[in-house]
Amino acid sequence: MAPPDSDPREPSGEPAAAPAAGAVSRPAGAVHQPVGAVHRTAGGEPTDRLASALLGLALVLAAARFLRLGEWSLWHDEALTLHDLSDLLAGRATPSHPLGVGLVALWTRAVGAAWPSEVDLRLLPALAGALSIPLTAWAFRPFAGRRRAALAALLVAASSWHLYWSQNARFYTFALTLSLLGGGLYLRGLWRGRFGPLAAGLLAWALTPGMHLSGLLVPVGLVAGTAVLPWLRVGLPPEAARVRRRLLAGAALLVLVGAAVAAPRWGEYLGKKGIASLGAGVVHFGLTTGWYVTPLLGTAALAGAWVALRRRDPFDALVLAGVVAALAAAALASTVAVVSAQYVFCLLPWIAVLATAPLGALDRPGEGARAAPAVVYAALLVLPALAGLAMYFGPYAGERPRWRDAYRYVWNERGPDDLVLGANSPVGEYYLNPGHEALRTPRRVVRHDGYTSEIPVEWLRHPRRTWLVVQRERFEAATWWPEDRADTLAMLREQFRMVEAFPLQVGTRDLSVWVYVRD
Repeated sequence: MAPPDSDPREPSGEPAAAPAAGAVSRPAGAVHQPVGAVHRTAGGEPTDRLASALLGLALVLAAARFLRLGEWSLWHDEALTLHDLSDLLAGRATPSHPLGVGLVALWTRAVGAAWPSEVDLRLLPALAGALSIPLTAWAFRPFAGRRRAALAALLVAASSWHLYWSQNARFYTFALTLSLLGGGLYLRGLWRGRFGPLAAGLLAWALTPGMHLSGLLVPVGLVAGTAVLPWLRVGLPPEAARVRRRLLAGAALLVLVGAAVAAPRWGEYLGKKGIASLGAGVVHFGLTTGWYVTPLLGTAALAGAWVALRRRDPFDALVLAGVVAALAAAALASTVAVVSAQYVFCLLPWIAVLATAPLGALDRPGEGARAAPAVVYAALLVLPALAGLAMYFGPYAGERPRWRDAYRYVWNERGPDDLVLGANSPVGEYYLNPGHEALRTPRRVVRHDGYTSEIPVEWLRHPRRTWLVVQRERFEAATWWPEDRADTLAMLREQFRMVEAFPLQVGTRDLSVWVYVRD
């Protein structure tokens, strides 16, 4: 039996199993064989200095998840985390993501935080984000080779998108970690035809929706990929072919149970985040996903897709099929509801390992000139990402709009009878009304967004000084009807004056927050 982290395609000393019926044969040598061991220790264990260096750098970058956690302002959904946490602790309601909220609730209770700070709320997501980096290397090493797996972990660690969600009081890194754990176990069980790891992987996946419903995209994608590989003329290992049918039957049952559990939550989500138009929802999903995956990593993943199809490598082909199936499911959902890039965040490690597929020479030490282009290719992926991390902690200021500064400015300038309206009203309530736990129903800041665009019109009928806190970029969101957007912008021009701005430019995105007043 091969050890848990050995390459299942390397000889194990056991007789090879006969090909299963229906398995697609492949010419000898058609599958890329990763070779990562270039040195051996005194005990005979293989070591690889390049793989160790790549993984070591990834682990150093993982520590960045804990830097400046309390410096960035909360945003809307982080404030809602506190609301859900309070509901759970008080027994008032069960939140949509009970496992994720429950973990944060246990943590805040353990540290005795009566009114949790930004650090209190973000520490566990940061820990999960840091853990997902070595877990990426573990999940892919037996199938992609040590160096590709380490490079994929480094690409995840160097991703400012991953850093952002690791420093966010939400549950995406929890779902990512569980989906990676389930994916690594699933692949090990599938490749060896063993139901123990398969069952453990399916169990980890079954827990993922308790962290966040979007975590289901990874199992949906991989199981769908397992089903379609024979039609792509890619043969699975003989051991996998033996268990494939029973696995798909078990996965289908799991999907049916999961669909029954998820249906009410999906209906609730549709009620909250229905889109203004079909086209706007699809465009929003495509633009946000392209922005956060980054054009460079996305292009490298497309190159990896081409290599996967050309080589017919079962692992790379399965990853490709899984990513495509998951993205297609998310795109389909975007036709009826707002689906942003964070809902496919769990796919980041799989996109990263697919982007390393062209690096065959990187796992063949001693090939001299052939290895040099692979090293250059890897550097072209990593160095711009490292520059992105520097920008994140520098001029991009954590990519967080300065809601805290804007609302505190309003509170310092307002009169006792002034009305305050604003986007991200739960965030304003968090900073202006400490101790008010029902942040979904703020008292001091009236909600204003695409769903409540008519509220300022109602209030303007009264002769009362009114403050309005807005972020211009939000007017382009799919939740705004074009006529409501035009009416709101006209109202700002004609009846309000801008008194303060809190600028933040992140690339081509304007995350500035503006404060308006009507006297």
